[in-house]
Amino acid sequence: MAAQILKELGVRKIDLLTNNPDKIDQLKLDGIEISHRLPLEIAPNVHDQKYLVTKKQKFHHMLNLEA
Repeated sequence: MAAQILKELGVRKIDLLTNNPDKIDQLKLDGIEISHRLPLEIAPNVHDQKYLVTKKQKFHHMLNLEA
């Protein structure tokens, strides 16, 4: 859906803020060129460490964590 909206707006090339490789792959498959990927990451705290490790292990998110 995001790619369709971008195409309707005439956008064909973007800088993407994401840690999710599936988003990158899907946008590319839909014809949107990714100029740069900008990671979204801060140091984890005690409340989100397990959640972020799970995202890295199960969903292959590009995070700099001990997994």
